[in-house]
Amino acid sequence: MPTKNSSDLYQRRTKLHIGIDARFWGLRHAGLGRYVMELVNGLTRLDTSNEYTLFVRSPQDEEIKVGKNFRLVRADINHYSLEEQWLLPEIFNKYNLDLLHVPHFNVPLFYKKPFVVTIHDLLWHEVKGLSVTTQNPLTYLVKYLGYRSVVRNALNRSLMIFVPSRVILEKLVKDHGVPEKKIRVTYEAPADIFRPSSEEPTVLSKYQVRKPFVIYTGSAYPHKNIPQAAAAIKRLNQKGEMLSFVVASSRSVFLERLSRKLQNEGSDKYVRLIGFVPDEDLMKLYSQAVALLQPSHSEGFGLTGLEAMAVGLPVLTSRSPVFQEIYADAALYFDAQSKDDLETVLQTILNDGKLRRRLILKGLQRAKLFSWKTLVKQTLTGYRVALAQSGI
Repeated sequence: MPTKNSSDLYQRRTKLHIGIDARFWGLRHAGLGRYVMELVNGLTRLDTSNEYTLFVRSPQDEEIKVGKNFRLVRADINHYSLEEQWLLPEIFNKYNLDLLHVPHFNVPLFYKKPFVVTIHDLLWHEVKGLSVTTQNPLTYLVKYLGYRSVVRNALNRSLMIFVPSRVILEKLVKDHGVPEKKIRVTYEAPADIFRPSSEEPTVLSKYQVRKPFVIYTGSAYPHKNIPQAAAAIKRLNQKGEMLSFVVASSRSVFLERLSRKLQNEGSDKYVRLIGFVPDEDLMKLYSQAVALLQPSHSEGFGLTGLEAMAVGLPVLTSRSPVFQEIYADAALYFDAQSKDDLETVLQTILNDGKLRRRLILKGLQRAKLFSWKTLVKQTLTGYRVALAQSGI
């Protein structure tokens, strides 16, 4: 029988104080915001023993509902800023954390205590140059060098790295020399709201969308390849195949650039930019679309495709290795560099009902393989393993 003192010591060793940089909480931060939301909500449901401190910004501290073992701490510091590097470590250090989880690459260089990090992708290592920034050349160069330094720090000093796919794991190992044993793949999943539903035509009038249409959801960064998709849809319409392209993307300078580019190329009349769409409306739009279109050149995961599949919407996607890992044979693939290939795929999904039904069934089955609950359990295990392996 253990003595009271040894039992108390065991409790102190097994009960962790975990900090989470939750400043990205919320769908306004796209996929990263959803990841933070689902992780925190899942930990609230599954873990009532460990102690958590969430570092948040206003008004997140009014939105987040957590359990008694969670504490919210205001950290109103902008992402990717000098204040993030200099001031945020001081805030983290005040709370005597056993472990900090930073859900993005932006771990402050001056935070020296144990941490784990989630690397969603290495996009800015691959997509770079003045076309992907709003800064002047000198400012961009300084920020890009800073970005490389911050990522290198996160990869080298973290106790464990969570990634959303095997593709990202392999890039970290091959291109950055990270030991594979230090990395854990934790697949993301569709939110519960994404499920098959009956048609609700009122959502079409709300967003001024006409059928038939394909839909894209995500940011308007250049590597997303939206103009290429719009050009293919323009050609289809010119050949008499009626089809519009709906783009659901939050307002940003890149969306404004996209709008100008579409106008310059004469494809804007076939594209409807509808801005940010909440999940409930997005699910309804998915239920009435012909397909989700993902023409991106590079991704770290494929969450929007899984969400579409969970609703029963066929997915048309580029042959990105990540998409092939996540979707397997449940999507229809095309060459992102070829307007002709994309045009052929669009014609096929419009005219081949048998293929469309097969993709719907395969997609529904595929989406069920992914679970946020599983991700949260794997992350919890990762916390303990990371500290145990470090000897802390």
